Amino acid sequence: MKVAFLYNSTRIIGGGEIGFTELIRRALEVPDIDPLVLVPGPGEVSARLDKLGVVYRLFSLPGLRGAGVRHWPPITRRLAALMRAEECRVIHANGARCMLYAGAAGRLAGIPVLWHVRVLERDRRLDHVRSLLARRIVCNSRAVAATLKPYLTASRKTTVIYNGVDQAPFRTARPANLHAEFGIPGERRIVLVAALLVEWKGQRDVVEALALLPKGVRRAVHVVFAGRELTPGQPFTTELRQLARRNEVDGHISWAGHRNDLPAVMRGADLLLLPSHGEPFGRVIAEAWAAGLPVAATGSGGPAEIVEHGETGWLFREKSPSAVAASISTLLRQPTLLKRLAENGQKRAEDFTLEKHAEALFRCYRDLARTPHDDDSDQPG
Repeated sequence: MKVAFLYNSTRIIGGGEIGFTELIRRALEVPDIDPLVLVPGPGEVSARLDKLGVVYRLFSLPGLRGAGVRHWPPITRRLAALMRAEECRVIHANGARCMLYAGAAGRLAGIPVLWHVRVLERDRRLDHVRSLLARRIVCNSRAVAATLKPYLTASRKTTVIYNGVDQAPFRTARPANLHAEFGIPGERRIVLVAALLVEWKGQRDVVEALALLPKGVRRAVHVVFAGRELTPGQPFTTELRQLARRNEVDGHISWAGHRNDLPAVMRGADLLLLPSHGEPFGRVIAEAWAAGLPVAATGSGGPAEIVEHGETGWLFREKSPSAVAASISTLLRQPTLLKRLAENGQKRAEDFTLEKHAEALFRCYRDLARTPHDDDSDQPG
């Protein structure tokens, strides 16, 4: 069964791109799935596929805003012709833009399309079109699935499949010596914030939380921000650094940038903090669990679904520096609690393996390939 995998970005922006490339690698190991991988151009995604030994083709999917919409009809026809020529049985569209191309091409070619939704933000007009074109919609959390309900007349199209992580590197990596690397005093506990440096990831709350900590607690805390800027030189990063200086906590912060050795970094930290404002899933939580790193995260979206407060992690109020500060203070003062969260988290990580994630998606492919192609109705049945 040939399955076409489509993505519309050349960059590794976050966990969505990493997860998609790992899924394709896993598909290569399954006897009944033959992947046809299309990426829009050379870049970080294609380089990662090269590293994984995945053969792919370049197929550009231009933006559809403004004048760009004129590209949609001819590219859709080309894509449909390619899908027919390759005898594809299923198309997996990983993203919003490529779903518009894939959905229309699938209709032309008579091939079912799976739309993989990994974000909470919705486009009311275009998401209605995407929902109509998709034969199956896979969401990475119930929170994401709930955002699509207004666009569907029946829920049977939608399936929740949580993200999976290749856990071996996180369980076996040699811990990074972050104290030595960043000159952090040995008595300080390291709080890791591993996320893209953007407003909605909540790093501002962490900086403000440091200023709210009692001095005795603050002396024992050091935050390491590990993550790339979405756009190099963006104002948000400058604002964060300025905020840290104004609050006189810059001496308790290190900026690690993008890390290719995240498993080692996690194993060298004491606590993972995920302060996002609206987190669709929280892949980094599963990674931290596998690494044996206790987790504290905002109690909404994906984290609220997968973390059991006080057992597998610690949840706090979203958009609240005081709640972040209270969580850091509580957890770092209670080593027994931290140890329990880490141990329970490692067990919980087994529910989010790459193998389980991939097999759930492969079952979707097989089901779609067996379904008659004219069964596209979004009506209850």
